[in-house]
Formats: sequence, structure tokens, C-alpha cells
Amino acid sequence: MMKKITYLALTLVATGLTACANSPENGVSNNTNMGQAQCLPAEAKKLVGHTGLSDEQIKQKTGSKIVRTLTPNQPATMDYRIERITVIIDPVTNQIKDASCG
Repeated sequence: MMKKITYLALTLVATGLTACANSPENGVSNNTNMGQAQCLPAEAKKLVGHTGLSDEQIKQKTGSKIVRTLTPNQPATMDYRIERITVIIDPVTNQIKDASCG
């Protein structure tokens, strides 16, 4: 009798946990983009050497939603954001020295 009660209790707990789990409507999970804009790394690298690009132009070229502009050796947070591009610009020449997603 005790085994039946234990089995029943475990079954109810497992069923309850399964009911709480999120599942996509089509049965396939794709959490990589979740409807956000996404920076394209290959396009980001193509910006190196350019000068005079506006934030809006950078967004259009890379698919990014956020542009973070830094100078060489300027500290920045290390959090990764799929929708952000980080652009390193030489303060003297205004030339893009590096561009990367995140």
C-alpha cells in the first residue's frame, strides 16, 4: 500500500512539473533570436576602415539595434548582447579600427 502511495505521489509531482514547462506552439524551440534584431558578425567586420558612418548606417549595415562606440583601450562591460554592435573608433582619424557583435 505504501509503495502505491509513493508511486502515485511521484507521478503527480512529475505531471505537475511537466505542466509548468514552457513549450513552443510548433514543437520546435528556437531561443537564439526570440524576435530581436541580431548583429551580423561578418557585416560588422566589413565596417573596419570606414569613417563618418552614423549610428543609423551602422545599424542598417549590421542588423544591430544598439551601437556602442568606444575608443581604443576604453573600458566597457563584458555582457554579451546579441542585438548590439561595439565599434572602436580612432579619436584622431575617426576611422573604425574594430567592430564586433555583442
